[in-house]
Amino acid sequence: MNVSNIRNFWYRIIGDKEEFELNSRIFHYICFFGMLALLVNIPLNHFIGFPILTFVLIASLIGVFLSYYISRFMHRQSLGILFFGLVCNCLFTLNYFFSSGINGAGLLYFLLDFFLIITVVPKKQYFFWLIVNLILVVAVMGIEYEFPYLIKNQYEDRIDRFYDLFIAYFITLMLLVLLIREIWKNYFLERRAYESKARELAKLNEEKNKLFSIVAHDLRSPLLSIQNYLESLTSVSFTNEEKNVINQKLLENTVAANEMMDNLLTWVKTQLNGVEPHLVRFNLSEDLKTTIDLCQNMAENKKINLYVDVDDSVIILADKEMIKVVTRNLIINAIKFTSIGGYVIVKAENVDDKCLIRITDNGMGFSSQDQKDVFSHRLKSKTGTKNEKGTALGLIICRDYTLLQKGKIAMESKEGMGTTFTLTFSA
Repeated sequence: MNVSNIRNFWYRIIGDKEEFELNSRIFHYICFFGMLALLVNIPLNHFIGFPILTFVLIASLIGVFLSYYISRFMHRQSLGILFFGLVCNCLFTLNYFFSSGINGAGLLYFLLDFFLIITVVPKKQYFFWLIVNLILVVAVMGIEYEFPYLIKNQYEDRIDRFYDLFIAYFITLMLLVLLIREIWKNYFLERRAYESKARELAKLNEEKNKLFSIVAHDLRSPLLSIQNYLESLTSVSFTNEEKNVINQKLLENTVAANEMMDNLLTWVKTQLNGVEPHLVRFNLSEDLKTTIDLCQNMAENKKINLYVDVDDSVIILADKEMIKVVTRNLIINAIKFTSIGGYVIVKAENVDDKCLIRITDNGMGFSSQDQKDVFSHRLKSKTGTKNEKGTALGLIICRDYTLLQKGKIAMESKEGMGTTFTLTFSA
């Protein structure tokens, strides 16, 4: 059995950390080694000649197993721990009377019992279990003091007594060592996990702040332009031709602001609520036509030729709404950063069991540095070939939505010569 199999077996015994909290896993750990200890003690006591105690240990083994089963498989940890506490206290009380009382290992087991229980119970129960433990210890010692004849000396000679005490000490020591080791191991593992999450959250928070500062700057610019144009219209007299120019500028800035708001709201929704893609197999050409129609006016205004090469038989496995968001952002970006008279090509095809979507333009392209940062918050916003306002947020959404759909996104670009984005999905 290799290390991986042993680890998987161990996780099946104590439970995975994704399914059980730390104290639940420790409780399962205690039950497991408690059952091992009982399995060792049962034949040992039978061999020494303690038949009644052997029967008590067998009953206790069944009780510990039921406690473990209730917590591990029925997911009722509180009930499992309560049952475990009752079983252990009954076991050690009976063990005290059948293992020579104060001369045996009974008190040592009471101490072990208390330590095991407070390791897994909530802090508010410490006092309860402490009182239970003290009452039982005082009770059994008081009974022995008042009625010594109830305690039978099970040891035939000094060797048996030393042998039994050493075994009790050894079992107690091993359980404590194993338990403390497990607690510290899980503590350090969880601390490292929390530290890793804290670093990741700090990094995400830093990126979020950068992103919002970029978006705030880019969003403020078209809004200020709209405000300036409107103020000019109310305070200055313009010819009809000048008004038409201003109206066109107002439209362009409004479209830019709306695009940024759409992307920002989409990204915020993804970050705050998460998005669960609904993957279905459908004909891409039908859904892509709607996206192309939305982008056609923008292309015509810049006199950009928008070519579409999508066969009617192209099939894709994706989320319909997400694929629209991704393709729309990539096509708009291509139009935005392509000069007047240029071209944008949208092509989709099935290759083997994949669906490939390529969006190619002969526009500005990306510098070598920008290509490294193209899908990250480090990419600075650019201005289009007709001074269109842009932000890198759209590309981040494209990356996130593509990955959520179990797809891939890649880019090839040469500065001044154009860019090709390639989306790969299952068909």
